[in-house]
Amino acid sequence: MLRIDNLSLPLSWDMALLTETVLRKLRIPADMLQSITLAKKSVDARDKGDVHFVISVDVKVKNEDAVLKRLKPGVANRVNPPQLPPLAQPKFNRPPVVVGAGPAGLFASLRL
Repeated sequence: MLRIDNLSLPLSWDMALLTETVLRKLRIPADMLQSITLAKKSVDARDKGDVHFVISVDVKVKNEDAVLKRLKPGVANRVNPPQLPPLAQPKFNRPPVVVGAGPAGLFASLRL
């Protein structure tokens, strides 16, 4: 999976414009693109006349090694998708009791 950072897109962007921008940035045809996942989106409003989104995406492409070799350094970086740790199953000798119905008590009962 490749990560492309700092893509500047207008406020009215759609998925077609994002796909076109990614294809142009990677210099690949559309049939090599497998998927695009939005990693980060923020608004750049430093210049009031040019307010736009700055987007980072994770891209899956066919033949990733060949695509990386053709690109200049820093255009795209290889990333591994995050692996979530497995959640432990709680084991209680007795059923738990939560005293109170405030924010802490509600959250504790939700977690239990």
